[in-house]
Formats: sequence, C-alpha cells, structure tokens
Amino acid sequence: MSKDHLIDILLGRLESSAEAIRKDWYAPHEGTQTRYCTIDNLLPETVAKEIYDAFPRDANGFHTQASFREHKRNSGNFDQLPRILADITFAMQDPRVAEKISELTGMPELEPDPHLYAGGLSMMFKNDFLNPHIDNSHEATKKKYRRINLLYYVTPNWGEGD
Repeated sequence: MSKDHLIDILLGRLESSAEAIRKDWYAPHEGTQTRYCTIDNLLPETVAKEIYDAFPRDANGFHTQASFREHKRNSGNFDQLPRILADITFAMQDPRVAEKISELTGMPELEPDPHLYAGGLSMMFKNDFLNPHIDNSHEATKKKYRRINLLYYVTPNWGEGD
C-alpha cells in the first residue's frame, strides 16, 4: 500500500467523520481543558493489521528511552524498517491531511513537522510505561510551536482498560 493511497484513505475517513470529529473536539472532556477527539477505526482493519505486523517484535531498529517518566522504544529512522511504517507516518504528516485537521479543529495554518522532532514511532512491551506528561511544545529550532499531536494506535484488541 503506497503513501498516496494511505493519504486518500485518511482524507476520506476524516471527511466522512467530520461532524463527529468537530463535536468531540469542541465537547468538554471531564478532568481536562485540553481539546481532543478520538476516531475509532481510522484505517481499515486490514491496513491497521499490516502496520501492526510491520513493527519488529524484537524492537530491532528502535532505541530504548528510559527515565522516571517513561520506558519505551522509539524510532524515527525508517531505513531498517518495513516501508509501510514510513508511509503511514508521513501520510499523517502530509500537508493535505494537516489542512483537513486544521479545518476540523479550527486551528489555522497547521504545519507538519517533517523532521519528527520528539516524534515518530513508539512501541512498548510488558512492563514498559509512559507516565502522564506534556509533550515538547516546539519543534527542533524552537521557532514554531506544537499545537496538536496525532497519535495512532495499532494494537489489536485494544480495550478501554488499556
């Protein structure tokens, strides 16, 4: 599946869910003033499974990030990873997707971060953790501020308790 095909799927799903996304984005959420929305089944299950299956089960190509705040594996280097992982990452970074998200959230002039500063892929294993935190508020040069994060989970059988 190509990056362009993934972009088309993302744009179609965002458009078909536009009303629900806007409603969720602007709704008050208990316990936080942070705006957010969730989109279940963003990609077709077969595509999500292909992405999930592409993650290396031994974390090869990922580095461990460990502190009192977190213990997880990250990667922004796609050279050693299956192509679909780069394709979905950069499909979500596509300017057309950013423009659609800007339209849906009312946040003007959103720009993707092509350098994935403090972003990219993450994976966790049993006993890994990520404590509540505030993400970096800027990109690498500190000239632009991060206004929105996109998180896409591909874990099968993900439940509310997870």
